[in-house]
Amino acid sequence: MLEILAFSTPLLIYFPALFLGEPIGGKVETKMGLFFLPFVFVLVDWSIKERLLPLLKAYFLGLIGACLYTLVAASYTWIISGEQNFFYSKLGSFLHFHPTYFSLYLLIGVVLFLLAYRKEDWLTKLEKQIGWLAVALFTVFILLLSSRSQWINYFLFVPILLYPLVKDKLGTFKTIGLGLVGGVLLVILLFQIPSTRKRLVDVFQSTPTTSSTAKISNVRFQTWDASWTLFKAQPWTGVGVANLQAEQLDMYKQLDYDRPLKERYNAHNQYLDLLAGAGWIPLFFWLFCLFWQTNGSRELKPFYWTLLALFLVSFLTESMLETARGVMVFAFFMGLFLIINKKASDAV
Repeated sequence: MLEILAFSTPLLIYFPALFLGEPIGGKVETKMGLFFLPFVFVLVDWSIKERLLPLLKAYFLGLIGACLYTLVAASYTWIISGEQNFFYSKLGSFLHFHPTYFSLYLLIGVVLFLLAYRKEDWLTKLEKQIGWLAVALFTVFILLLSSRSQWINYFLFVPILLYPLVKDKLGTFKTIGLGLVGGVLLVILLFQIPSTRKRLVDVFQSTPTTSSTAKISNVRFQTWDASWTLFKAQPWTGVGVANLQAEQLDMYKQLDYDRPLKERYNAHNQYLDLLAGAGWIPLFFWLFCLFWQTNGSRELKPFYWTLLALFLVSFLTESMLETARGVMVFAFFMGLFLIINKKASDAV
């Protein structure tokens, strides 16, 4: 039971936020997870490999519960007040979930299921059936939550993991054809939902600016440009991690980037944040540490490397490690599988 609670930590810490409400709930959501995180590693022992599957199932069931609760809450408010809360941040607000991280949790659940599905005797027939239904539910939620970075991750990772499973049953050509049809249908669905259509159109549209001297008008490109400018000025040492936010805000002001200055945005790119704050040497050292995992359980390596790739792509559009919630989800999953692989290697 303690292990199940520990592995459900990323979801359980949102329940105090649910009852406390904003703004207290928001503080609980982003900080309390770091308090519970060490319990996960305390419970890791030599038999963790055998315990991994029940823990993954607990996480998966927690995601199903979170989706169902959110869906019921959104439906209730729609029936009572006619308010549409099925999209973007409104959908995640019932559990104080940021839409990007809600989508990321769901995508991790999809990835873990597809990886576990390929293992013989890991899942029963009933569990596989429940898993496929949950994958469909998670996919709909990822579309509705309108996290563009996780849409990219979904289209990159899910087809690759699905391909060998479907190919064995349908063959290569039918699998590719089915994948193309499914991708087209998903894109059509994205454009049919008003909020997701707006989010897609915003990618290609510029953000109005009051300044005529601003070099770039798209807000995401503005944050990237400002951090890249800071890095180019001091590529070896950066401006200092402690000084980064102040330096970014000052650069927004210099470049006449109004919205990121007003909203106090970070770079929305983990690599650029690290480059601007510390220089290129710490960035390469950090990446070296992440990829320096050559030993361990052959059975569990796909979990580590797939999740690592998912996070590395997410870092292109989100500065996840600049926030407590981002540190929690990254440290939780990567730390867990890192320890599993390490202990499996030592036991050999």
